[in-house]
Amino acid sequence: MDEKLLTDGSFPVEKTVGSEVIGAAINKTELLTMQTTRIGDQIALSQIVYLVEEAQASSAPAQKFADRVVGWFVPMIFTVAAVSFSYWYITSGFTQAFLVLLAVLLIACPCALGIATPTAILTGVGKGAEYGVLLRSGEYVEKARKLTTVVFDKTGTLTKGDPSVTDIKTYNTYTEQDVLKFAGSAEKGSEYTLAEAN
Repeated sequence: MDEKLLTDGSFPVEKTVGSEVIGAAINKTELLTMQTTRIGDQIALSQIVYLVEEAQASSAPAQKFADRVVGWFVPMIFTVAAVSFSYWYITSGFTQAFLVLLAVLLIACPCALGIATPTAILTGVGKGAEYGVLLRSGEYVEKARKLTTVVFDKTGTLTKGDPSVTDIKTYNTYTEQDVLKFAGSAEKGSEYTLAEAN
């Protein structure tokens, strides 16, 4: 079974009677009879979707800081707007005072601070999931900027996950075409992963 959609493994995994088969596996060779043991929220794909949703809903330290700033910044802006309105109402009338009030509220509005941070985290986690990078929390998006080294554990993570022919070595008087013909003849009926390499 080819399980690379979930495991990134380059080669198929052999299954026998009683082996567990994941929902995203591709049967590569023969007829297979299966029994469903998990459905809905129990399957691997549902758990990945849940993980992404949970990460998008979590708060990063920057978001918590933005929420604290907005908590004291908004009352301060309303106070400044009220004082400005009062001053301009007394000195220039209602119309001028109202325009000053609107200018203070619109220019100093902290909406961008309160909205931009969660939106950036939501987008970052979603984009990561599109490329196969799953994060447990939005906090890791912020921590990623401090990374200096990334270690990968298997070939399918950084490669396409499909074997391919990169070099052909000839022997004696055989040409590259001869070697390709011999290899093609030997592997013609095979479904083995390396036989399907292009």
